[in-house]
Amino acid sequence: MVKEHLLDPLQLQHSTMIQPNEKGFLINNIAKVHNNNGEKIRTGIPITPQVAPSGLWSTPSDLAVITIEIQNALRGKGNKVISSNVARKVTDIVTLMGPRGWGYGWQRGVGWGNQEWFFHDGSNTGVGGDVLGNMKNGSGIVILANGDKPNRFPLMSYVKNRVFSLLNWNLPKKKSEMKVPENLAKAISGVYTEFLLGYTRIGMNTIFQENNVLYINSPVLKQDIGIEKNKMFYLGDNTFMVDNYPNLIQFDVNKNNELTGMTIFKEQENLKKLMIPIEKLRTAETKLYEAFHNNDYTKALAIYRQLKKEYPAFNFENALNNLGYQFEAKSQSEIALQIFNLNVQEFPMSSNVYDSRGEAYFNKKDYQLSKKDYQKVLELDSGNRNATEMLVKINNLIKQ
Repeated sequence: MVKEHLLDPLQLQHSTMIQPNEKGFLINNIAKVHNNNGEKIRTGIPITPQVAPSGLWSTPSDLAVITIEIQNALRGKGNKVISSNVARKVTDIVTLMGPRGWGYGWQRGVGWGNQEWFFHDGSNTGVGGDVLGNMKNGSGIVILANGDKPNRFPLMSYVKNRVFSLLNWNLPKKKSEMKVPENLAKAISGVYTEFLLGYTRIGMNTIFQENNVLYINSPVLKQDIGIEKNKMFYLGDNTFMVDNYPNLIQFDVNKNNELTGMTIFKEQENLKKLMIPIEKLRTAETKLYEAFHNNDYTKALAIYRQLKKEYPAFNFENALNNLGYQFEAKSQSEIALQIFNLNVQEFPMSSNVYDSRGEAYFNKKDYQLSKKDYQKVLELDSGNRNATEMLVKINNLIKQ
């Protein structure tokens, strides 16, 4: 049906729903996949069993044709296959849950350059990409990359950032802003779970004041378009717009100037508002991050001990591991190593804590300590493939 009703009418010669294990697959038209180290993955092409939602094999050029067809249909001009009704149906926002703006298939939670876009990302082992189309004009980007996340994301972010800059797609917010009341700025400053798009696995948001202006640091926006620090514009009634973000955010503050939650909503659209209570915004993990980010190690350690008492069921092993990687990503290797060491002390029977510390030592070129940790990984988990591969790599480096 896809071939008959979409691919053939749009003359897309390099797209198919046929899978690599089926006859007729475009075997000579595919890129090789690569792992975190940039090495070709030799286990074969990934096969997706869920063909309907994720079985399309394509190229950036073909995907761009589909994107332009949707844009033409939204404008009601020049569309050949997709009707205006269908284009509106699949791009209209139906909920602010998930990525803070879902249509029937397309995401509407991105506001890069302070414009409205329909968007979708996707990935498989060693490969991934983005499709981005402007809701009001013909601007758009389609980018595919055949590397795993640590290699793919920085490249894609750089390309998108440069395109936005060179083509002047970064537009200013149009509404006038008001001065933020000092008590409100104090109440909402701090560390939060990732609430802009709800991608909590990527990192945390931090709201901070600089030269009497509020900003939000967003790991999602940094990952997507290379912009981490985004200005917040106060509109009154505890409500803000944020640079490169399409929704409005209203902070709920009680009479004691304590934050109790927030509401995310879309201006001038009949959508159910998304209300997030404080318990979902400030968690054991955000408090742990704040402790190590704002204090020396001794004080942070004391706060960690107290948090363990307050949250006895919380997975601190995973939280410390994520925290260590966040500091490592910011080139703060010393504090990252302190956190990885703490995780080893706290959870000595977990192979993962040694794996993470081994990686940190490897990045510091401390190969002997890295080797020791990866050997410990195999002692606890004899089938760990990554540890086996890393030991081979380390031994080769030591011999040099």
